[in-house]
Amino acid sequence: MKRYTPKKPRKKSFTGGNKEDREQGQLMAWIKSRYPEVLCTTDLAGLYVQPRTAAKLYAQRQPRKGWPDITIYEPREPYALLMIEFKATGADIVKQDGTLRQTQHLKEQAKLHKELSKRGYCVGFVVGLENGKRAVEAYLNADFKTLETYIINGN
Repeated sequence: MKRYTPKKPRKKSFTGGNKEDREQGQLMAWIKSRYPEVLCTTDLAGLYVQPRTAAKLYAQRQPRKGWPDITIYEPREPYALLMIEFKATGADIVKQDGTLRQTQHLKEQAKLHKELSKRGYCVGFVVGLENGKRAVEAYLNADFKTLETYIINGN
């Protein structure tokens, strides 16, 4: 009789669960390579995680919803830092009249963005990897006129 030998498990490589995850990861890698001295972080709450317990733990420790995905801890007068709520390329978050769509999720995010803006932070939505790159460059160069073309203010 032939002896049973279990198959070796395949090594899984993480490439991100969805388009937004992948693009956000690419933006963070770009920031790290282009601006290695810049202090920045990304919020992992939006990532798809398999165990429901991970999402439950995060909800317990993070009492508010809507925190921006990316934070760049670099002051540029008049702002203390830049916070970006990243959306994937093609995300339809703005109506034809230029205002933010009124989904519950976007409303929660915009409400927190408004509170953060009052505290001196530059906060907004960015749609797509290329717009994210341009927004980061504009902020770090203190080119706020250009930044306005890439960041969507939900206020």
